[in-house]
Amino acid sequence: MQNLPRRTIFAFCCVGLMQLSFTIAAPAVCLTAIAADLHMDYFQKGLFVASVPLGLAIAILASGVLADRWGFRALLVCGSAMQVCGFGLLSIADTQALAIAGGFIMGLGSGMADALLTPMVNALYPQRRTTATNLLHSFFPLGIILTILGIMGVFAVGMTWRGACVSLAIASVPYGVAMLFLPLPAQSHEGTQRLKARVVIRRPEFMLLLAAIFMAGITELGPSSWLPDFVNQIAGSGQNQGALGLMFFAISMAAGRFTTSALVRRLGPKCVLVCSGAICVASLLLAANADKIMTIVWLSILGFGVASMWPTILACAGNRFPQGGASMYSLLSAMGNLGGTAGPITIGSLADYSNIRVAMAVLAAAPLALIVITLLMLRTKGK
Repeated sequence: MQNLPRRTIFAFCCVGLMQLSFTIAAPAVCLTAIAADLHMDYFQKGLFVASVPLGLAIAILASGVLADRWGFRALLVCGSAMQVCGFGLLSIADTQALAIAGGFIMGLGSGMADALLTPMVNALYPQRRTTATNLLHSFFPLGIILTILGIMGVFAVGMTWRGACVSLAIASVPYGVAMLFLPLPAQSHEGTQRLKARVVIRRPEFMLLLAAIFMAGITELGPSSWLPDFVNQIAGSGQNQGALGLMFFAISMAAGRFTTSALVRRLGPKCVLVCSGAICVASLLLAANADKIMTIVWLSILGFGVASMWPTILACAGNRFPQGGASMYSLLSAMGNLGGTAGPITIGSLADYSNIRVAMAVLAAAPLALIVITLLMLRTKGK
């Protein structure tokens, strides 16, 4: 690791997280327009936005194991190519099935990167895992902000959501080309021996970490996938106002991730998780019962609350199991994205059954469960 250009590799990992945000932000921002063109109801909207994290989860599980055996490069290049193909397919979709397939392929491509970037950064900075992981993941909401601005720019010049997908496909190409030539770490774990995933998964604390990141995935990807459409429905706003609501959420999340490292040093990671969960419970319940501008305000606060959850859980796993390797991180990230799959579908199903306000309020059960799981982790510490 000593002879590698660590800062350059870290910078490209941050670009990779920004590119991952394309696949999360674009379907959310364009959801109202896509649903109108392809005649989707609430449940079908939920299936469409959930197709991305489902693809992420599947690719993450496979990529972690393969990276421990073959290294990073081929998977990162292949993932970028699949992301381009997914956006291309979505841009020409004329049926709901094709749109869902495009989202799924985008998710598969993004999952290959998502599985590998965190373990690569933790391998580069083994003494500063929490700081490096939170800094890396702060570029995810920054990518959401840039994606929203880019899509709004596309809409401003008279192009449709299909043109936005083509633009994002083109923007995904340079990162894949860079991964062909950049020197990368040979392994993702400390020492010469890797702790196998089947050993790690038997540890009680790791099972709790899996449960925690599942709830974090529901809390982060569920509301954010629906946020523009939710703002449009509740506040009676136009397409741009819904996109701005998601951008405020992303700005708040970026601020949270930039400050998490300092909070973890002062309070400890598990205390930060409890506080974050409490903020998310309150903001989801209040957003579900707010009107117009206050809806955006509470959802922005939700962005700050959810910011520290995912990266802090990954850093906790890295500190507790430093020889876990990419397969350990892939299990965690896959479980988080399964939560991200369950969240949008739950919202869509509940919105069809009742209404979207009730759906958002019910989702507060996920961060509440995260608080309980974190308290259980505190009790198991040292046993």
